[in-house]
Amino acid sequence: MDQTWVNLAIQIPLVAAFIIFTLKIVDIFVKQQQTRDVQFLAAIQQRDQEWREFVSSMQARYSDGLTAVAREVNDASRQLATNTNKLDAIHNTVSSLDARMTRKRV
Repeated sequence: MDQTWVNLAIQIPLVAAFIIFTLKIVDIFVKQQQTRDVQFLAAIQQRDQEWREFVSSMQARYSDGLTAVAREVNDASRQLATNTNKLDAIHNTVSSLDARMTRKRV
């Protein structure tokens, strides 16, 4: 056989082995990437779910707190209105007494 054919007969299996090795490495890499992607997506979904639950609980807490504050403001407003009416009545009583006193002096 010619030396060229001998070299070619040696090189072809080496190149084939290299190609097969490269394809196996690429296959392993792709499988690892797919596994990583699935795990990453699961972690993101879990994080998002936990965030939604947190936001929902915070919204409920703030809503309850604001409801309590609104009740207290309404109670204070009613108390202020009651006190204002009492002060108006006292003012009217004092004004009428003052007017009577002023008329008696004249």
